[in-house]
Amino acid sequence: MTAAPEVLAGGAALGDRFVARLGVPTGPGWLEVPDLFGPAVLAAAATAFGTTSPAVAATLLFERYAQRLVAPVLAARYRDRTLLDARMPRIRARVEDGVLRRLAFAGAPEPIAGAAADEAVLHRLLAGNLDPVADTLHRRARAGRRVLRGAMANAVASALLHLSWPNADRAAHVADALAWLERVPGWADLVDVRAQRVGGEPWMYVRRRSCCLAFRTTVNQAREQPYCSSCPVLAPSTTAALFERATTAYAARRPR
Repeated sequence: MTAAPEVLAGGAALGDRFVARLGVPTGPGWLEVPDLFGPAVLAAAATAFGTTSPAVAATLLFERYAQRLVAPVLAARYRDRTLLDARMPRIRARVEDGVLRRLAFAGAPEPIAGAAADEAVLHRLLAGNLDPVADTLHRRARAGRRVLRGAMANAVASALLHLSWPNADRAAHVADALAWLERVPGWADLVDVRAQRVGGEPWMYVRRRSCCLAFRTTVNQAREQPYCSSCPVLAPSTTAALFERATTAYAARRPR
């Protein structure tokens, strides 16, 4: 059987969030975006995450969706200098037992150039997709607007972190991330981004200022560390120690 085409060549090398199908799949489990955030999937997601709170389930599902939507778009923009259309009608999502596994983009990335590129990316990501989805989840599940906007800002910053670390300059996209956070009103207050020295070199560092609420789920509560490594609930010293551990492990796995 021929493997389904992917949006990005070599996307898996950057991480699973960068892997996305190309085309409009219609098989079992593939949904249009409005159905992804409908009552049936939200209920299944609550079970999968281990929560009885509709707001927590909606927030965490949106968190994963934003990461999987933003990462291929920014990889296309910064690695390949192309524009990937992320407007809602162009996206399909595959869900298994309440867990978002994969996204598909209807069209391949197209060449872009000039100052209008980032505005096109921003408009299609936000006005064309994430903003209306967030509005729906706020109304339907009472998910907090600040939490949802924090998920968007973090998706951008963390995608650029994953694009930075494989480079000779491990902090290559800090300036790009800061520009994005300044471009969208309120985002700069939701994520802390900077270059932080570890092992004698600067690495891109991201720390959230808005919690994703994962620590409130039974799945996370069963772990030794119920909080995400960049969680604002953690003391800055703990976050810094986790960051140093992550960068050291990454450098050992992928030396330059």
